[in-house]
Amino acid sequence: MLDLCFKHGIKLAVIEAGIAPIVSDTLRKIDQYDTVLVQSYHHPTPESLKNALSLSATDLRGIASEAIQQVVTASSAYVGIAIVANPDVDEAPDTNQGAVVAVYTPAKSAERAYGFGGKSEMAKQFVTTWSLSMLWRMVKEQRES
Repeated sequence: MLDLCFKHGIKLAVIEAGIAPIVSDTLRKIDQYDTVLVQSYHHPTPESLKNALSLSATDLRGIASEAIQQVVTASSAYVGIAIVANPDVDEAPDTNQGAVVAVYTPAKSAERAYGFGGKSEMAKQFVTTWSLSMLWRMVKEQRES
């Protein structure tokens, strides 16, 4: 993913709320990450993110989608990832929104909801893998079209 961003000069924003900053921490382990990761925000709860950005959304999916679109369009970032989780939930049925990942590019966006929340160790792995692979796919498709 980062190779693609390096090659095309693509800047990335990451928002994490209600969950440890796993995606931004993963990116920071890579040499010259700061040439790609230009915005990184961490909030302890979805509500604190919602208040910080004056969002109108009320559910996790809406908060994640609205937040990342707002941050990307107001910054030098071209694409973004938002992970918004209920920090008090470990695992719940997938019908519940325990965690939501939103991936945004100017041409396309995608969201995915998980039943597990911010307390779950599995959530950290799943949201990182899905968000980075989805962003890679979306950027690659845009570059090829």
